[in-house]
Amino acid sequence: MLQLNRRVSKLTVMLIVMAVCCFMFAGVALAQPQMTVQANGNDFGIAEQGNIPYILNINNLDIDASCFTLNDQNEITVTFDGGFDLSATAGQTVPVSAYVYGDWYYAQPTPVISGNTATFTLPAFEELGTPQDVSGLVAEKIQIGDTNQPLIVKNPCADESFCIDVAFSGCSSFDVTKVFPIYDMPVDVNLTYDQIGYACDDTCTTGALVNCAGEILDNCEVHLELRPVGGSWTNVSDVHELNADRQFDICFDNPEAAGDYEVRVVARHYNKKDNGDKFYTTGYLKSGAFPLTIVGNEAAKVDLVFPRVAAETEDGLVKFNKCNELTVELLDSCNENLATNSMERTIKLDAYYYQNGVEAPVVAGHFFANAADCAADQNQIGKVTIPANQNTVDVFFKPIVRGLDGTVTLKASSVGLEGDQNDVQIAYVDKAELEVRPLVWETDTDNPRAGWPLACAAWLDSNLYPEMGAAGDYEVLVSAVDAKTDEELDFSVSRDLNPAYGDCGDGKTFNAEYCTVKNHFYIYTNESWADRDVEIKVSFVNENGDLIESDVMTIGDFVTGIELKRELAVDTWQLISTPRYLAKECVAADGNPANYGTFEELLANVNYSKIMTWDENGWRTVAGSEVVEPLKAYFVKTSQGSSPMNPSEYEIDYVFARVTNPAAMMPKNRALNAGWNIVGISVDDTANRYTDQKYQSDDIYVAMGAVYKGAKLVWNPGEYVGNLANFISASWIGSNASDDTDDNGDVYNGDGYWVYLTDWQTLTGNVGQDLINDAK
Repeated sequence: MLQLNRRVSKLTVMLIVMAVCCFMFAGVALAQPQMTVQANGNDFGIAEQGNIPYILNINNLDIDASCFTLNDQNEITVTFDGGFDLSATAGQTVPVSAYVYGDWYYAQPTPVISGNTATFTLPAFEELGTPQDVSGLVAEKIQIGDTNQPLIVKNPCADESFCIDVAFSGCSSFDVTKVFPIYDMPVDVNLTYDQIGYACDDTCTTGALVNCAGEILDNCEVHLELRPVGGSWTNVSDVHELNADRQFDICFDNPEAAGDYEVRVVARHYNKKDNGDKFYTTGYLKSGAFPLTIVGNEAAKVDLVFPRVAAETEDGLVKFNKCNELTVELLDSCNENLATNSMERTIKLDAYYYQNGVEAPVVAGHFFANAADCAADQNQIGKVTIPANQNTVDVFFKPIVRGLDGTVTLKASSVGLEGDQNDVQIAYVDKAELEVRPLVWETDTDNPRAGWPLACAAWLDSNLYPEMGAAGDYEVLVSAVDAKTDEELDFSVSRDLNPAYGDCGDGKTFNAEYCTVKNHFYIYTNESWADRDVEIKVSFVNENGDLIESDVMTIGDFVTGIELKRELAVDTWQLISTPRYLAKECVAADGNPANYGTFEELLANVNYSKIMTWDENGWRTVAGSEVVEPLKAYFVKTSQGSSPMNPSEYEIDYVFARVTNPAAMMPKNRALNAGWNIVGISVDDTANRYTDQKYQSDDIYVAMGAVYKGAKLVWNPGEYVGNLANFISASWIGSNASDDTDDNGDVYNGDGYWVYLTDWQTLTGNVGQDLINDAK
C-alpha cells in the first residue's frame, strides 16, 4: 500500500495516487470510461466503518448491447485496494444495470467474493431479447448495486486515498479506476480530570481523540455534555478546537446540587480544503460516560429535618408523646448541599412555645441522643455534636404538650453558622384510615406508572375522637414524600377523576363534610415520581385546628410514564412513527381522535422546520397540530439552533394514551395501496418485555403479517434517518421461514419502513390502547 505524507494537501494526494493507480491499471485513457463511487450516499468513506453500502456507476461506455443478451459469457471484476473487506456481500445478489437506448436493463448475479475482489458472471438481460433485437445499439452506462442491494463493504482503518478498479471482459472489455478517499473519525477518547468536584466550582478536563488505529487525531471540534446519573445530557461548554499538541483543554461550571453525575465528550473530525476551509466528513463521536461526583462546600448553615407535614402553611409536624426522629444537617452556601465539614461542631437544640399571658417561652418537649433514651424518658440533651468529616447527626424529640392553638418552635444553632428555626404542629396518634390504588401500571408487573392518577380514599372513626365530630367542615391534607430522602414531591389532588396523563388536580388539600365515611379523591402524579418509593399520608383538620394523621402508606417502585424513547439527529431528515396513539396531557382519551397527542406535544423539545409523510394521495406536509397516528411514518426535518448549548441530538418521549371505552382499545388498521407505502409498526416487545424504552422489537413477519399476501419487499432506509433496524431490505419467504430468513429480521417500534405491495392490503397493529377506569 502506498503511504502518503499527511501534510500533503488532499488534492495533491489524489493526483499522486491517481497517477500511481493509472500506472498499475494501465490502458485507461482519460477519454475512456469514467467512474463515480457512492459509499453510504457519499463520495468518500469513513475509516473502519462496516457494512457500508457501495454503488458504482461507470459512464462514457460504448459496449455493443448484444453482449448483455449472452448468458454467462461476460465478467465484471470489482477490485478494491488492500484493507477493504467485501465478505458481507458473499451469498447476496447485487444487481448490475445497463443503460441502453434511453432505458435501464438489469440482471441480478451473485458475485464471487475473494478478499477485496468481487467477480460477477453476468446472466442474460432477458428484457433485451436476442442479439438481433438490439442490433446497432450500445450500452452507455453500467451501475453495480442499488439502494436496496448494494455491495456491502467494510472500509480499511486508514486516512488515505485508495483505488477502486472495475474491469469488464468477454464479448467486449474496459478497465476503469477511481481514486476514492477514506477519512479518519474519532472512535475513542482519553480524558483526564478530577472525579470529585465541589458545587459552584468548576471541573477542568484534558483529553485527546483517537482513531481506529489508536493514533491521536488532529482537526477536531470538541465540546462536553453533563447529566445526572440516569438523566438527560446537556451541553456544558462551548465548542473547542484542539491545541498544538492535538489535545483539548475544557473547563465547565459544576452543578449547584451535590450528587453523582456523568460527563461525556462529543467530537467530530474535519478535513481542510486547499483554501483552508473546513469540510466535515463524519458525524459526532459521543464517548462513554465518565463519572463525576459533586460534593458540598464548607458548612455555612444548620438545618433541622423532621417528618414533613401535609399542610402547606407549616414547616413540619411531630407526634404527641412519641419519639420523633429528627436529623440535624450541615449545609453549604452554594445550594444548601450537605456540606464538607472539616471540624467538630456543637449544635444547640431548643423546643418552646408561648402561653397566653406569659412573656417567657415555655418548654414544648425534650431532645434525646437515641431512641432508647427517648422511650425511657432519660438522659435528656440540650445540644449534640457533629464530628469532623461528618455532616449529619440524628436526634429524637418527644413533645410534652398537645391541643395548642398554634404551633411550637424547634430551633438548631451553632456558633459561626446560620441557624434553623421551624414552626411545627403537634399531631394526635395515627388513626385516620387511608386507601391508595394505582390506575395505570407497567405491563407484566404491579409497578405504578408515574404521571397517571392514583385512586384514594380517607376516613376515621369519630368514636375514637369525639372532639373531631362526625359532621362539619374538615380540611383533608395530603402528603407525598420520597421514602428514601423524605423529599416532598410535586402532585395535586381532586375529588373528581380525570383519567388522563399529567398533574391535573388543584392544590394538595380538599374539603369534606363528613370524616366518618370514605372520602374518595385522586392524586395526580408526574414524571418526577419515577424510580421512587413514595410514602403517602393524610391528615384531617377541623375548624378548631384539631389534627388527626393517618398511617403512612408506601406505594413502591414507581416506573416512568414514558414507554418509548427515540433519539433524533440534528440538521437532517429523521423518520419516526408510533405504535399506539399518544396521551394528551390532562385530556381523557375516550376514542375521539381529537383527544390524542399531536406532533406539537411529541416534538415539543425538538427544533424542526417541516414534517412530511407519503399516503394514498402522495407526499403531503403535516401540520404540528395533527394527531400522531399509529402505523404511519413521518419524516421530520430537524434543525440546530445557533447557540453552542444546543443539543447534538434530540430525545423524544412517548406516553401512550389510555382509553375509557373498550371500543377504542382495538389495534389500529390502515389501508395500503398497491406500490410503495411508508409505514410504522405496532408490536408487542417480545425481545425485552417492556424493560427497554428504546429497543422494542419483534420479527418482521409478525409485525407485517397482515399484508403478507401482497407484500414483495420491505426497505429499511437505515440508521441515517434514525431507524434502529439494521437490515437493508427483506423479501417474504413464506412457509420456508426460519431464523435465517428475511421473515425473522427485527423491526422496531418508532422506525419507519417502505413496503412494496402488488395489490391493496390492510396493515394491522399488534397492540392497541390500554384501558383506564373512569369511575363512572
